[in-house]
Amino acid sequence: LLSICVGEIEVISDLPICYEVDIKSDRDDEDLNFVQIRIKVEYPKDYPKVFPKIQFKNTSPKLLGVSDFNACEKIFKDTAESLIGEQMMFAIIENIREFLIEKNDVFVEQKIKEDEERRLKEENKSTMYTTEKKIEFNRETFTKWLKDFGEERKKLKLEAL
Repeated sequence: LLSICVGEIEVISDLPICYEVDIKSDRDDEDLNFVQIRIKVEYPKDYPKVFPKIQFKNTSPKLLGVSDFNACEKIFKDTAESLIGEQMMFAIIENIREFLIEKNDVFVEQKIKEDEERRLKEENKSTMYTTEKKIEFNRETFTKWLKDFGEERKKLKLEAL
């Protein structure tokens, strides 16, 4: 586990074996790793015949709630039960990571949407300058201009008749 989780694991003690692991959504772009938790793991003397002791720490409190930690605990229990008698921590960590990836993807999609909306808003606020005055040009001002223009054309047609 130490060789697989390089940089993500902090050994607390050798006997009993106890360490903390940072589990994040495993994206290449660190700016898009929104979701992360830390788990503290302690192996009982009878491990892997019994579950390791595990504590979850929320390192993404604005993004993860109680229900998310309940889901992580369920993943832990289900995975540990299926692997009782075998080394299980790598599988537990990877299954929790998969859950965090799914949670993180929601926040990534939300960020991409917000960035796109912000870009479009800025694009729509482009300003047009004339020699007479500054005119803000966006969808709303264009719609108003188009309506006024149509009414002005109707008046001119009526006057021409």
